Amino acid sequence: MEFVGVIVTYNRKDLLMRNLDMLVKQTFLLDRVIIIDNHSTDGTQQLIEKTFCEKQGWIDYRYLSENTGGAGGFYYGVKFAYESGADFIYLMDDDGRAYNSRTVEEIVKMGKKLYADNPLLFLNSLVTTDGKRLSFGFWKNIPIEKQTDVMKNKIKNGILKGKVNPFNGTLISKELVKEIGYPRKEFFMSRDETDYMQRSIQANAMVATVVNSIYLHPSSKLGRRKIFGYSVPIHDDLDKEYYGLRNAVYTYQNTNKKQVSLLCLERILAILFFENRKLTRLRQIKQAVSDAKAGNMGKRKQL
Repeated sequence: MEFVGVIVTYNRKDLLMRNLDMLVKQTFLLDRVIIIDNHSTDGTQQLIEKTFCEKQGWIDYRYLSENTGGAGGFYYGVKFAYESGADFIYLMDDDGRAYNSRTVEEIVKMGKKLYADNPLLFLNSLVTTDGKRLSFGFWKNIPIEKQTDVMKNKIKNGILKGKVNPFNGTLISKELVKEIGYPRKEFFMSRDETDYMQRSIQANAMVATVVNSIYLHPSSKLGRRKIFGYSVPIHDDLDKEYYGLRNAVYTYQNTNKKQVSLLCLERILAILFFENRKLTRLRQIKQAVSDAKAGNMGKRKQL
């Protein structure tokens, strides 16, 4: 079996190098690592060529002619890996990295074990800030500092079923790709990983976190505030706000209309109580929902 890594990067060469440095130190070395460079302008290509000149067969560097966003990067990464014959693909952002030398080995070992019962695999490493504290968490209304204890009570046979933080150390099988296709490049940025997870769940894939495979990633920069005891996300970036809502509505509109309503309600409450440019943001909600329902995806200009 061939295990291929995919890293999507854009103008973060130092973080990318930290990721690659940890991959080289793994007890289970990936057969190849495909780097999808989203048209970086910070000298990423030159640094890769200089540092890994002796590992050209291991590093497969792909420089895109334009920035396709994170969604486009993972689309091309999965596509290139699958078409080149990979049996399993390990997906990573440039700003994450393995926590220790056994991160990849632990998830590969579990993947091989589960594969016999269900070849449709969507497994994730446990994403932490320091090896212990969760970076994103799994339950929306449980404080993140309390989620580790909750998680421990739900782990069975080394996995936490139904809970993942993709694409941060995500192992997928070629059978899954054949069944559900590639990540949606038309999402451009935000929620492409959630959409891919939802499609995997709908395909009856094994979706789970392998808790002994520990991955490092910074915690979310998205702030949250409470309104009448209900937690809502606070956005600073209008672009990310638009893409996040549009892509989420596109993902859930045919399968979970209640989720769509809750997402829109969250945004309205956050805008009315906490955020600036209220009228612009409210218009943007309407535009995001309208675009999702009409299938107007891809890169859009900020409103």
